[in-house]
Amino acid sequence: MIAHVVCDTCHRSETWTSSEVGWAVSVEQSGGARRPTVLPQRARGLTAIRGATGGPRVVGVCEACGQLLTTKDDGPAVVVVRIDTPDGPLQVDGSVITGPAGLTGAEMATAFLERHFPTPREPLLPQIARGVFMMWLLGVLVIWLLAFSAVVALLSNLGSPAPAAITGTRDWEHHEAPAPPP
Repeated sequence: MIAHVVCDTCHRSETWTSSEVGWAVSVEQSGGARRPTVLPQRARGLTAIRGATGGPRVVGVCEACGQLLTTKDDGPAVVVVRIDTPDGPLQVDGSVITGPAGLTGAEMATAFLERHFPTPREPLLPQIARGVFMMWLLGVLVIWLLAFSAVVALLSNLGSPAPAAITGTRDWEHHEAPAPPP
């Protein structure tokens, strides 16, 4: 039996082949360069909860980044994932999610992880710098558009007759000059 196993975090990819002594592992892509975008414990917990609710099953721990290896194939045994918190451990075993004080269910477990491992907020300085940069880009764009529209207006009026203020006439039509007196 062959199982294709991946790490959703660092994209490590392995092929597991069953043998008489266990599983022979062949690494297809080494991975390891990427880290979770959230706290590692939260990433592990969310991957385990996704596996317990019908997603790819958790079958091991990635040697490259320490996150969970998952597979959609049958064969490898599901591993128990335990996330320790000050309120007690959250444990996912196959499709069974248990936690402190009888916590069960994917929604409750996800909220529990969010409470203990919140998403870190981005510092204020990069947000301000990004806003200033976007305003600068917008200013450059507005100046360019104004210059472009001025050139278009100038070029569109090159062949038209001069306005009345310049020629001294009262209307916009071009009149022939009056005949000189005899």
